[in-house]
Amino acid sequence: MLSNNVLLVPKNFMQHLAVITIGTARGILHAKTENTPFNQYVLPTINVSEMIKDDVTFEFRE
Repeated sequence: MLSNNVLLVPKNFMQHLAVITIGTARGILHAKTENTPFNQYVLPTINVSEMIKDDVTFEFRE
């Protein structure tokens, strides 16, 4: 919701974006390290609900 140059992004939507971003990054790293010694390491999943606990606000300046 945008009002008075402040964008309020709901917590659940931010968590969803974080899950997509982290999953994509893990997949890219796995693909790009194929046939290298680094590919043997498993990147753990991250519980983003512990990281993003509140709605996020962005303030825009004119």
